[in-house]
Amino acid sequence: MKGGRKIEKVTNIIDNIDNINDFRFGKMSEKDFESMTKKDLFSTGIKWRIFLFHIARPFEYPIADQNVFRTFKTHKKVNEPKDFKEYKLYKDYFFEVSKYAGVITGEPTGDESNIKDIVAKLKEVDNALFAFGKFLKTYGDRNEPKNRSDLLRRE
Repeated sequence: MKGGRKIEKVTNIIDNIDNINDFRFGKMSEKDFESMTKKDLFSTGIKWRIFLFHIARPFEYPIADQNVFRTFKTHKKVNEPKDFKEYKLYKDYFFEVSKYAGVITGEPTGDESNIKDIVAKLKEVDNALFAFGKFLKTYGDRNEPKNRSDLLRRE
């Protein structure tokens, strides 16, 4: 039953709230958190796992959806990230854009006294990437990469 499955996912997240908080407060490594989210919560796909990373540390892990990924793949001429390693390429791109736009001077650590202001500014970058991705969906992208190996090419 699909409705029952949704409740099970919520229950799994609630059951792992201590792990999520451990990661949030630096008591769990990125590698361990990624493994836990894949093994215990979302065995397929990447976007829901990224969502948990983002909720735990919004200053460090940008939210991801089809629109921001569309912007990324168009700008960098790569495919949409399908795993955490590929998401980290998007994360690098996100902070590269944020720095280029003058929104931040370096990647935030979470220790900044104005972290709420930084997160709000990063949200503006996300909104811009999202809007451009929606534009591309409407008007098309003529620069789709040919294969997944293109994702690993760095400019």
